[in-house]
Amino acid sequence: IPEAESSIQDITIDQDGTYMAAVNNKGHCYIWTLSGGIGEEPTKLNPRHKLLAHKRYALRCKFSPDST
Repeated sequence: IPEAESSIQDITIDQDGTYMAAVNNKGHCYIWTLSGGIGEEPTKLNPRHKLLAHKRYALRCKFSPDST
């Protein structure tokens, strides 16, 4: 879960709708798996990874075509 004292700079969802990633102003990248979200069912976010992508802030995050 992102830190309260930082701001999210970008969010992206892979082309299959399976993963969501976000980067913050401290260089951390967070990855979640997405489940549910069919009909009236809300989408559930399941935290998977947190990594330091940059030593400073990050501006954008993207998935490659194969969701890596």
